[in-house]
Amino acid sequence: MIAKELGKLIAETKYGDLPFDIVETAKSRLLDYLGISIAGYRLGAYRRIMDALGIDKGKCTIYCDGRKTSVRNAAVVNGFMSHSSYYEDGSRITGGHPSTAILPALLALGEERKLSGKKLILGMVAGYEVFNRIGLTMYPSAVNRGFQTTPILAPLAAAGACAKMMDLDAEKTFQALNIAAPLGAGLKSAFKEAMTQPIQVGRSCEGGLTAALFAEQGLAGYGKNLEFFITSHAGKTDRQVSFDKWGKEFEIKNTYVKIHGGCRGNHAPLDAVLDIIKANSIKISDIESIKVTIDNVTAANEIHNPRNTGEAQFNIPFSIAVALVNGNASLYQFSDENLKDDRIIAMMNKVSMEIDPELDKFLPDKRGAGGEIILKNGQKFTGFTDMPRGEPERPLSRQEIEEKFGLLSEEVLGEKANKIIDMVWNLDNLLQINDLTECLIK
Repeated sequence: MIAKELGKLIAETKYGDLPFDIVETAKSRLLDYLGISIAGYRLGAYRRIMDALGIDKGKCTIYCDGRKTSVRNAAVVNGFMSHSSYYEDGSRITGGHPSTAILPALLALGEERKLSGKKLILGMVAGYEVFNRIGLTMYPSAVNRGFQTTPILAPLAAAGACAKMMDLDAEKTFQALNIAAPLGAGLKSAFKEAMTQPIQVGRSCEGGLTAALFAEQGLAGYGKNLEFFITSHAGKTDRQVSFDKWGKEFEIKNTYVKIHGGCRGNHAPLDAVLDIIKANSIKISDIESIKVTIDNVTAANEIHNPRNTGEAQFNIPFSIAVALVNGNASLYQFSDENLKDDRIIAMMNKVSMEIDPELDKFLPDKRGAGGEIILKNGQKFTGFTDMPRGEPERPLSRQEIEEKFGLLSEEVLGEKANKIIDMVWNLDNLLQINDLTECLIK
């Protein structure tokens, strides 16, 4: 049974087993997560979710909003808030976003129980292991069958992470995974309504937390749920869940951090275009047309003719146009104002897309894109990138991650933003996660 072995490995993992660079990577992913969550707060879509759920008694903070609620509601609302920014870290080997699948549950649980920063780091590392090792067996076949990987993997990843944070033994961790396996639901079609799609992730994250809480109380799930989960979502797959190099190589390193806003699928074509422009000193005013070539998975996420900011995040021509016209494609460029900007609309109309099935052959190891720019004088320039910036092979620096956090958080939190940065980089010395969540209140 896969979950049996996975539960044993999670339970046996100790903080002292984590190399320095893995601890630092976990801190960087946490800082990035907090930044994108603050952005989600500023976007404000979470408020309707909060209003629908209501405020129940609890000790857990809704980020920036400051209201307190139950541990499970906090996981749902904060999960929705963070994913609604579409700016979180991700994993190209799974097509999903582990931070928003795991951290809403971990932070809520840690705040309720006043757990330490070291426990948070350990829970994160365990959660990323579950997310990537199971997700690798299912991608891209699960996407091709119509599923969104983040919410279907979230219950398993959050359950493993929370079980580690709660110091559950191997048997209870095994049962947490068994209970969690059926609790995730996520369809790719939900992206067509981007304003409500994040509820899939919030609810699935909460499902993993609930599974761990149930296992803590001695409840059990069917021991082969994980096997049925994989086949039901991915169909027949030649890949098996591998535990090779557990404790020697860590999956949290196999994740990327976004430098641009919007869906990750936009980034390789955007980088390809930007690289061509930079390499050839092209003036934007000289461009006649732009063509990008993309894979089928990227094409499946594309929302044509975006009507609002949520849909714009899944539109490649808009991402390219706003970057060329305004100088960057950060999250806050995805606005109703820019959607109506005649200059951006004109540039969008110059961008065409073409699916190249050859690019599918490189998934999930690489997610590349090609670019072609034709100038008004007839000159043509082409380029290709096999992966966007922020990938493990093209990592962002600590300074770039801090700058992204500052851009997203300073207007909301002011001087507290710098305090959060210092606290995260010293997370291993934090005795209570509550000190961090307190700083997240305006």
